[in-house]
This record gives sequence, structure tokens and C-alpha cells, in this order.
Amino acid sequence: MSVNMDCKLCNNDKESMNHVFLHCIWTWKLWTTSMNWWNMVFCSNGDIKGWWENWVGMVPSTKYLRAWKVTFYAVVWTVWESRNQDVFSDKETNVWKAIDMVKFRVAWWFKHHSKGSKETLTDMLLNIKELCVDGKPIKKIRRADWIPPNSNLKFNVDGSVLGNPDPARIGGVLRNCDAKVLCLFVVCVFVFTAFGFSFAGCVAVVRLVVAFFWLVLGSLP
Repeated sequence: MSVNMDCKLCNNDKESMNHVFLHCIWTWKLWTTSMNWWNMVFCSNGDIKGWWENWVGMVPSTKYLRAWKVTFYAVVWTVWESRNQDVFSDKETNVWKAIDMVKFRVAWWFKHHSKGSKETLTDMLLNIKELCVDGKPIKKIRRADWIPPNSNLKFNVDGSVLGNPDPARIGGVLRNCDAKVLCLFVVCVFVFTAFGFSFAGCVAVVRLVVAFFWLVLGSLP
């Protein structure tokens, strides 16, 4: 069985990491448009690693450093997302929609992480160069360190839901006292209330624990 290795974004060359993220004419449109937001123009070099090193070194001003770095990540994320939508969902890629998504992701990141910012997301989208600048304090993100159990096993579970009610996803990881990951799981659930979401999470954990002991240890403890 033959496999089509052509780039799904441009259909002009064989797919590779450097081609998809850098040399593809579809991707390069995202890079050049993003650079134009800061009145920047420069050429790419051989690979994506070198491109990142050049990108950081070519920041137009130190006050744009965070926005400049975030733009790089937003382009890479959007390119990969667009490529996967074409491959797995058979959705035709639109470069202008992708460019709008890059700008949205940069502006949203600044809106979310700039403490006390009075600019609206719409204002940032319309004037990304002037409003997405350093010098404003960044919101501190709470960090939760994982504490291993004294013995036996520990299960950590988390989830997210679009709304109430809405479909949700629940994920978890089972680790021992040495922090070794024994198994992972992610399941989609369809719930109607917040209580139903919590209950579904508990059911998923119980089912996975039972399956783990039965398959790995041969019996329940």
C-alpha cells in the first residue's frame, strides 16, 4: 500500500518537519505576515531550530520580546493544527483564517497574562504592535507540586468541561511512591450538570483502578 507523503498544506513537496514548519509556501505566508506586524522582513535559514535562534535574535525591540516569542509559538501551533485538520478531518486549510488565529492567540495570551490590562481583546487584535508590549506585570500562575504518597499508590484526576451542561473530558495518572507512572487515561463523558461531571470522574477512576489490578496484578488487592 502506497502512502502519500506530500505536504498537505501546499501539495508541492514532500512532508518533513522543516518543510511543514518553515519552508512550505503556505507556512511561510504565516511567518511573513506575522513579521509584518512589527515591520520586520528577513529570510529563513536551514532548519526550524536555527529559525528559532534567529527569531529570538531579531526581536525589533526589547519591549516586544514576550510578544515576539509568543508569535513564534502561535505560528508553529497553528501550522500543526491546520495540517492535522487536513489529514485527520479532511478540512481544507485556509491561510487567512490561520493568520487570524495566530494573531488571536498572541493577543489572547497577552490579555490573559497582563495583570490590570484595560485593553480589550478586540483592541489588541487591531493594534497588536502597540498594545502587546512588555513592562506590564504578569499574572502569577499558581503552581501545585505533586507530593508522593508514603506508600502504595496515588491517583490524580482532573477534567475540563465546555459549559454546564456540555461534553467533558476527564484524565488521570496513577503513580507509586517513587513517582513512577503506572498508567494514564483520558475519557470523554457526556454530562448534564456539574455534579454529573464529578460523579463520572469518580466512576472512571474506580473502573481504571479495578482494571489495573486485574490486568497487571492478576487479582484485586
